[in-house]
Amino acid sequence: MLAAQYINIGTGGADLSSSFFLPKIVGWGRAAEMCMTGERIPADEAYRIGLVNHIHTREDLLPAAKAMAAVMCSKNKLGLRLTKDAFNEALNGLSLEDANRMEDRNQALIITNGITEGMKELG
Repeated sequence: MLAAQYINIGTGGADLSSSFFLPKIVGWGRAAEMCMTGERIPADEAYRIGLVNHIHTREDLLPAAKAMAAVMCSKNKLGLRLTKDAFNEALNGLSLEDANRMEDRNQALIITNGITEGMKELG
């Protein structure tokens, strides 16, 4: 179960950046409802509305997390970092044009870095 618990304990209903992130994830109406009511969201509903990506049993959680981490660790580290940066910037309101420029720049950085690393390996 997930809940915007702060409204239930008597503080503000929007905390921990929920007023910024939740509307982008689940839509303004659902985010407002969650933060103003403190309603508990069951795991299957959280999955359906995009609040969580996966649902695992307690026993399967660590193996699933390790499997995902292994996949990510097999990727280009600079590529992962720049991808995360691009997602964070887009979340903060980049225009489509700015997002495309950032992605183009990131691809150039990754290719340039790959060529530089390859040259080092050649000696």
